[in-house]
Amino acid sequence: EPGGSVPRDPLEFSRLVDRWSSLGLPLVVELTLPSSDASDPLARSVIAPMPHVLPDGWSAAAQQAWVERNVPVLLAKPAVHALLWNQCADSDPHDYPHAGLIDAAGRAKPALNTLARLRREHLQ
Repeated sequence: EPGGSVPRDPLEFSRLVDRWSSLGLPLVVELTLPSSDASDPLARSVIAPMPHVLPDGWSAAAQQAWVERNVPVLLAKPAVHALLWNQCADSDPHDYPHAGLIDAAGRAKPALNTLARLRREHLQ
């Protein structure tokens, strides 16, 4: 779809990763999730996130909630060797609207804090 894919619940997401795992190759998962569905003047892409896929729209809280629900699923999969967030900050020109972990003002979004916490809890 232009603008991404429909969010999946954690069980469906887990099954999708299991299907990819059946290839017998290490998986490197690249994540890109918006924190807003508003216009983004620094985004190179004119494709906005899919509208109306979340009841309250995309927000920093929705981005963080997705990370909280789904990244532990990825961490539990032996075939997943790396997780990469596609875009660091929204302050420089970027490919995807509002998909960074640091907002345009240079503040960490809640998703970054959640990723850091999950890393401390599960990877150290």
